[in-house]
Amino acid sequence: TCLAFDGYTSVVTAPSANAPDVSGGLTVEAWVAPQEYANSSAAIVDHSGGDANGYSLHMDFLGRLEFRVQTPDGWKSLTTSAQLPLLGWTHVAAVYDPASGLSIYMNGVAAGTLSASGALVDATGTDIWIGMSHKKEAPNGTVRPFSRSFLSNMAFDGLIDEVRIYGRGLSGSEIASNRAAMVPANLRPLQYRVMPSGTPDGTFGARYEKLAYAPAWDNMWRVGDHPDIVVRFDRHPVRMVFWRGTGYGLSTVSENGIWVSDQSPENWTEGQSFAEHMSDKHCRFSHVRLLENTPARVVVHWRVASNMIDYNLLTTNDRWGDWTDEYYTIYPDAVAVRYQEVRANTPSRLGEVIQHEMLNQPGTRPEDNAYDDMITVANLNGQTQRYDWSSGKGPVSLDPPISKENIEYMNLKANYKHYIIGELGSSWKAFGLWNPTYSKFSCWNHWPVSQFPDDDRDTRWPDRPSSACAGNIYPVRHNIATYQQQVIDLYGLSTATAAGLVPLAKSWAQAPPINSLADCQGAAYVTSERAYHLTATGTAPSVRIAASAASPLVNLCLVVKGWTAPATAPARLLIDGVAQSAGPDFRQGIVRDTAGNPLLVVWVAREATAPVTFTLLAKP
Repeated sequence: TCLAFDGYTSVVTAPSANAPDVSGGLTVEAWVAPQEYANSSAAIVDHSGGDANGYSLHMDFLGRLEFRVQTPDGWKSLTTSAQLPLLGWTHVAAVYDPASGLSIYMNGVAAGTLSASGALVDATGTDIWIGMSHKKEAPNGTVRPFSRSFLSNMAFDGLIDEVRIYGRGLSGSEIASNRAAMVPANLRPLQYRVMPSGTPDGTFGARYEKLAYAPAWDNMWRVGDHPDIVVRFDRHPVRMVFWRGTGYGLSTVSENGIWVSDQSPENWTEGQSFAEHMSDKHCRFSHVRLLENTPARVVVHWRVASNMIDYNLLTTNDRWGDWTDEYYTIYPDAVAVRYQEVRANTPSRLGEVIQHEMLNQPGTRPEDNAYDDMITVANLNGQTQRYDWSSGKGPVSLDPPISKENIEYMNLKANYKHYIIGELGSSWKAFGLWNPTYSKFSCWNHWPVSQFPDDDRDTRWPDRPSSACAGNIYPVRHNIATYQQQVIDLYGLSTATAAGLVPLAKSWAQAPPINSLADCQGAAYVTSERAYHLTATGTAPSVRIAASAASPLVNLCLVVKGWTAPATAPARLLIDGVAQSAGPDFRQGIVRDTAGNPLLVVWVAREATAPVTFTLLAKP
């Protein structure tokens, strides 16, 4: 019968006309179970109207209780040194006695006192708020001035019950007796929230879903029944998720639930907010949709603007701001090509077009999800360089420096490690340490999930989702038009080592050429899809892939235009003349191009360092 508060909008209002007379003293009593600590100072009970007269009992950003009363000598404030435990019930009481002063009790035990005297000066014409503060503040730990200028009512996130206000100061024995008379049977009714990624179900493919995070948080969203997309794999117990809680950017999720996500292109002006998709708390400018969903591959389109936390865009003369179309081509081997078409007012000012961040589930720090030697970078020569954060003073290279590093490998505490592979010409840079008092790794919690207008908040406690960024690949940017660039990278999860990813990187960044064609024409490798495109001119299109040690073949996708066989008669596949059975290593699907013509998409699990011939035949 308690009430659940969402931490943003929930408040119970008691009209000022019904406020009790507390001139002879005051006791505020309640049972509380915090889900998260306050973003700054969230009221349990507030009758102060901000900085006016009155009284309030708050929980702060570290879970401490703060009791404030207005006396003839001004405001008196008492803060406990002890924290409220998360997820469980605590009986709290705050007492003001005009003769002795302020006292706070937790579970019937005194947790702090402060001497004061005189009749409490109560607020008039001010409603009593339960679960929300009258005073507006910026979240504690917010760094940038622009973010600190956005003030919000701080609200309680969790459960509140049995709120009582007395017009006198109760004794310690009375408070202990009240607590003992009403101890709940379940002292820990809550659990840490879990960012939702669906569950593996033994199939490869994508589905629209409505991923549930927490009822109070979910209820704030004005969305339909299918706002999110989850891609599952049958060969790997991992997921790729496009969820509104991260602003729909791609998140790769390991077999044990460790997330790595990424941001959109980023821009800024001095003294203002960063413009990036992480500032789009409501997904006003961010949208995903499925373009392809066959046994051979999935294609997801993400359209996003880089906005500031006030939902304005950084614009120039055309007033458009920075917009990006991103296409993720995802294959059964848990490899995704991220192809970005960035349309920016001033591309040269884009500080980053990607920035990948490990996401920490509530209740965990970065150290719980990644090893100290979190990052290894590699190049196509097989050279590797490890970076270590164990000193607590920032990254330290454990190996001699290498050049042309276009592979980043994250050493997660999972069997499946996250990686990014850039085109030749990419580079990698380690980031410094921003808030060493909390973690060995830089860590923020203004994103994901958070709904407050904030673009840079240091994490103070692992009570809510947070992100950690150790460094970044700086990819190749292809200038293709005025104010337009293309960027292409590979994302994925693998049980391979960093050096073990080199064959995959070579197969994509310097893909093997086609040196022989039959019954087809116009064959070419499309880096943005990790696929060979060709047009069939006969009934048995055939290509010979000139794989080598320098340009190996690591799984193959063929996209065939002009395929005339009916969709009900799928293709047969010959590899070097040997017929292949349909199954996990040979998959296909039919999609339509923008003119409505069928395209045959074939995916083959095959690795080779010598030439291989692939032939497609229509089934009789």
